[in-house]
Amino acid sequence: FRRVLFRSAQKVDRCAVAIAHVDGWVSTRVGEKITDPSPKVVVDVLRYWTPDAKNNQIVDFEEVRNFLAQLPKMGFNIGLVTFDRWNSTDMIKYLNAVGIKADVLSVDNKQYITLASVIGEDRLVAPNDEILRTELLQLKVMDNGKIDHPRVGGKDCADAVAGAVHNA
Repeated sequence: FRRVLFRSAQKVDRCAVAIAHVDGWVSTRVGEKITDPSPKVVVDVLRYWTPDAKNNQIVDFEEVRNFLAQLPKMGFNIGLVTFDRWNSTDMIKYLNAVGIKADVLSVDNKQYITLASVIGEDRLVAPNDEILRTELLQLKVMDNGKIDHPRVGGKDCADAVAGAVHNA
C-alpha cells in the first residue's frame, strides 16, 4: 500500500503531495548491536503546485483533487491519504466518498524524527528535487521545540515527505 500526504496551501505556500511505500526491510547497526528490521522507504512521487502571488494565481484545488483521485488509475494502490488541517475537510470527504481512505495528520516533530532516522540510516529513496533538498536543509528546531523553516522559505514539500514516510 502507498501512503500519501497532502500539504495544502493556496495563495502563498506550496501545495505538496508525496507518495511513499515500504520497499522491504533492513537490519541496521547501532555500534556493535544489530537492531530489529527497519523499513526501507521509497518516495514514489513528490508533486507540488506553487501559487504566483505577483500574477494573482492561486493553487487550483480541483486540479489537486483530480490528481489524487486519479492515483489508483495510475497504478498506485493507495492505503491512506492524509492532510494537514488547513482547508482539508471537503477534500477528505470527497476522497472517502470515492473509496480512497483519507484523514487528518498534522506533521510535527514525531514525523520529522521518523524521517531523520530513515535518512540517517540510509533507508530512504526519494526524488532528487532541489526544492525538497533546500527545505530539508533549512529546517531548524525553534525555541518552543517545534521544527520550522526560516522566515524566508518554506517546508511544504518537506512536510509532505515527512508525513508520507511516517505513514508508510
